Amino acid sequence: MKDWNVCGRKYWGFDSFQGLPNPVNEDQQGSLITGAKGQFAAGLEQVKQSFRDFGLEDPTLVELVPGWFNESLPNAAVKHIAFLRLDGDLFASTHDALVHLYSKVVPGGLVYIDDYGGFNGCRLAVDTFRMVHGISSPLHWIVEDEERHHDALHLQLGRVEAVWWRKGGWRDEEWYNP
Repeated sequence: MKDWNVCGRKYWGFDSFQGLPNPVNEDQQGSLITGAKGQFAAGLEQVKQSFRDFGLEDPTLVELVPGWFNESLPNAAVKHIAFLRLDGDLFASTHDALVHLYSKVVPGGLVYIDDYGGFNGCRLAVDTFRMVHGISSPLHWIVEDEERHHDALHLQLGRVEAVWWRKGGWRDEEWYNP
């Protein structure tokens, strides 16, 4: 991260550090993973130690913000985002992150959503948000075992793990301003 930070950007990490929140009704829709409260928990101190192990304890480079997204994101000090990477897994987490952070993604910035192909709620949150806000930038799929699947015909043989898109410019219909 230090080597790639030629612009002096700050990296923000928002997490509950308690695992997943309670799934909601939207997480139950579909045939993908539902998720469970507390799943994937990693404590704040454990994560900080991992950063120290890699020499990334510099608070001017990385700031970790504990809390549920609906509590920590509305007043987040983040002003502009060049690369938004979300790993909320569930509907409410993914939805809250998009609602509070998408407007901060600069035109031309990238949005990467992990677990879009694995969790019901994540996919529904992304698809609903994009539809409601008229986001027409194409979704690019990140497929597990992609090296074995080189064309759209064989794409269904791999599992879509994540998606990404580039945010359009200020004149595009997708410029989201709540």
